[in-house]
Amino acid sequence: MKNNRETRTSRLSEKKIPFYKKWWVWLIVLIVAVFISFNLGVDTAVNKQEEVIQGNKEDNDNNINQDIDNQTNADDELHTDGNNDKENKNKDEDKEESNLLDSYNVHEIDYARILLMLDYPRVNPENPIIYVNKIDADTPIFTDGKITYPEDVVSLRTDNEIYSNHDIISVAFSMNGKGDITVYHQPSEFELMKSTEPNYLDKLAEGVLDSAEDMYIDPSTPEKVAEFIDEVEFDYVN
Repeated sequence: MKNNRETRTSRLSEKKIPFYKKWWVWLIVLIVAVFISFNLGVDTAVNKQEEVIQGNKEDNDNNINQDIDNQTNADDELHTDGNNDKENKNKDEDKEESNLLDSYNVHEIDYARILLMLDYPRVNPENPIIYVNKIDADTPIFTDGKITYPEDVVSLRTDNEIYSNHDIISVAFSMNGKGDITVYHQPSEFELMKSTEPNYLDKLAEGVLDSAEDMYIDPSTPEKVAEFIDEVEFDYVN
């Protein structure tokens, strides 16, 4: 009897269930798998959410940059339009000013500009006449002298009755083209008359040639030029 029991116990031991076939082992494996799967799902969802947020942020940044570019382009177009309007306005004004002098003598326009620029000789308001004398080259600078002009010049002289004889009442110049002139500065009446010594006028004439100066004619404004011409009378001596 005793031997039968030992034999049965021995057989049960031999039929012991392996570890990996036990139900609670698989339950633990299942729980671990579910836990891992859940964590992976959470991480994936978080990553997707971050990607969506980053994408939205990039889209917003792109939209903001596009708005800024559009505004900048609009401002540039407005600035360009403003400059074009200003340029067109200036061109129209220049055209109107140019047309203002169309009816005036071209030589008198030059004479007016020269007198306005030099600010001499002064015009006598009681007798606003400007005597224009065209002088050929090799003509004596002073009537009783020997020193001559080296080129053709134009002399502008005003009435000096109400001024001091120390005032400069004339100017001589040659036209060099392209708005340039050579000015031969003239002495005052006082300087012409203060000495009777021989060769005195030739010394003054040498001073006129030595002080000759090249100048660019300031065009002034059409309004000033027109006003000057309207207020004087040009008397052509020859």
